[in-house]
Amino acid sequence: GGERERECEARVLRNARPSTSRALFGAAAQDHLPAAYAVARGFCSREEVDQLNAWFADGGGGGSAGVSRTTFDGEELQPGDEYDPGQPAVAQLFSKPAPLAKRFPWLLERVQSLKDGFGGAIGVDAEELELVTHAQDVRHITYSDGHECPWHLDNPTSSFNTIVMCAQHGEDFDGGVLSMGPNDEPTPLSLDRGDAVIYSTPRTEHAVSKITRGVRKICLVELKRRDLVEGGTLDGPDGANDGAEAHADAEAEGDDAIRRCAEEEERRKLRKPLELPAAAARSLLEERWGVSSPEVLRELVSYDDRNYAVRDASGGARYVLKVHNGVESDNAPLLEAMNSMMLAVAGAGVPCPTPVVCTGGEHAGAFTALGVSIGGAGG
Repeated sequence: GGERERECEARVLRNARPSTSRALFGAAAQDHLPAAYAVARGFCSREEVDQLNAWFADGGGGGSAGVSRTTFDGEELQPGDEYDPGQPAVAQLFSKPAPLAKRFPWLLERVQSLKDGFGGAIGVDAEELELVTHAQDVRHITYSDGHECPWHLDNPTSSFNTIVMCAQHGEDFDGGVLSMGPNDEPTPLSLDRGDAVIYSTPRTEHAVSKITRGVRKICLVELKRRDLVEGGTLDGPDGANDGAEAHADAEAEGDDAIRRCAEEEERRKLRKPLELPAAAARSLLEERWGVSSPEVLRELVSYDDRNYAVRDASGGARYVLKVHNGVESDNAPLLEAMNSMMLAVAGAGVPCPTPVVCTGGEHAGAFTALGVSIGGAGG
């Protein structure tokens, strides 16, 4: 690929929302990083993008590279399984960047170089940037007509994500605009094939609008501090765990948090709710929340739960019906905290989703299927 000088302007989002990830992930959370992003034009050539697309489409050299086919929620597909046509298709290398580094050394080299320049521009210490070298997750994602990605934050224990555009807007697809948050003041980005955008992973909200025509492809590389990689064993060109002594306390706490999170993530995959039939959803809405004429409009994208857009056909009120995964369903205090947080924010006059009281007069009765109003009466 050859090395080329690239100039990009970093933007720090001063109105980003406060982070709560440290309470869940301890010292592993990288929420000290500012919410920021930068666009690098011409990050890859057209030929390089074609090579990336072909390699991932072929399963990484005919399947020899260990590329997994996964759902958009991260569940690995078995041989013979088809992608869900309602969700983007994902080819993934999770915590094993060596095959990518061998086939496309220039890609990871450029991502590292972009990380160093971007991190320095937003005030990240050079010593810390030297630790952020492990490609924890690499995904090639294909969005088709009707697909979108709602507002979200990525893994709070990683530091920087880089997205490479592998399709041309207006030529290969329409719609599918990447916007950086917060979502009440979004900034849509105009990206061409071969451009890249880098952002701080724990703090920068982002979303992709609905594809209205064609196919949108991206390649995402997630960089993590190598001293926070579980077990300290890296599959990649980074070598052994350097700098561990200087970060021993943070590493011990971080490893424990990562282990707990990894265990919970595995349980979430095993205990993700089955698809809720429309008739069952209508019955829940009528019996538990007294919605007189419930209508299930569609299922919404969700990583671990099941979310359904619904409305009351008689009054026009719109809701989200959330069916929690088994891990959260076993944690009643957590669900109580979610409800209390929404009520507190709404009570302060901030527009936000609010839990709908069950017919028994309690929010606690909603633990197996939590209804959340998003439109209010006539919304």
